[in-house]
Amino acid sequence: MVTLSWLRRLLGLAVFAAAQALPAAGSADFYVHFLLDRSGSMWAPLGNAPRILQAAEAIRQAAAELPADAILGLRVYPPYDWAPGDDPGLRIPLEEGTRERVPGELRLLNPKGSAALAENLDRALQDFPPGDHVRMLFLICDSADIRGEPFCGESRYLDRAGEIEFHILALGVQDPADREELACLAEQLSGELVHVSPEVSLSSAVLGRIRSAVQNETERKRKLAEEKARKQELSERTRVRLHFRNTLDPYFAESVEVVECVLDGRSIPLPASPSLGPAESVELLDTPVPAGDHSLSVRYRKGTGPDAPLSRLGTSSFQVAEGETRLIQCVPKAALFRWDCRCEESRP
Repeated sequence: MVTLSWLRRLLGLAVFAAAQALPAAGSADFYVHFLLDRSGSMWAPLGNAPRILQAAEAIRQAAAELPADAILGLRVYPPYDWAPGDDPGLRIPLEEGTRERVPGELRLLNPKGSAALAENLDRALQDFPPGDHVRMLFLICDSADIRGEPFCGESRYLDRAGEIEFHILALGVQDPADREELACLAEQLSGELVHVSPEVSLSSAVLGRIRSAVQNETERKRKLAEEKARKQELSERTRVRLHFRNTLDPYFAESVEVVECVLDGRSIPLPASPSLGPAESVELLDTPVPAGDHSLSVRYRKGTGPDAPLSRLGTSSFQVAEGETRLIQCVPKAALFRWDCRCEESRP
């Protein structure tokens, strides 16, 4: 007869999977949740060990090998009749800092009774926090236990398909009706149904799927980081440069002073004393801009001091392509009874 001492002895062994350690997922947004069948039939053997012991070992190994920043949860059904609280089936919530509770919770497992799968699956799906996370749900069971709520011919979970990565690991399920119901459930949630036989290691089945999900998430984040870096680099190269050169003959003005520079309606602070003698130039602006349409305007003063005459605004409208640097050159221009400013594109 199998007793709880066997479970304690198994969980006390420091047995780790031979597979390679899982890579870091990169952030605390990777959730692995187990919905574990705790009905009395889980004491039945599958190969050389009871089903419940194999399930406990698979969860223990997952907890040991998951990246440190991943979050693991455990819900059992039927719930314990002695456990306090409104939700005694939720043994380990999907929260940070709860993974150390796994060994203690696994030692408490004592398959007994039975419970409907559907209502407990509903609760497990609601255990996940909102947000854009990786969500894996492993249902480990040895029957469908529909209790008058069949999965076949219904659409109970169709609206939840794609929200989670769903895996049913069925332990020794032989009844054709149960196998069909579990297949319908997996299909509704766009998941998979794996019939675990004595020749298949449950731990390997769990760890292999977690490892694949972690690697996929790591690769996804790597590509996002690369794309962000690429866009940042392009953003730095997508620029506008503005030069002002005093081309006036000294006969008309010994110097000019730039007093106003506006880019896309935003006033740009000017370098200290941009007063220019004949043939002198200054770079007024060198800044990244979004790709697209832009406008610049510049005004200068002929001579210096508040009483010196102001020019008309020189304006330029132009486009900047992604990764391109656009150079705008502004120069003063004398006209009859006024001072103009001409701004136009130039080669960088």
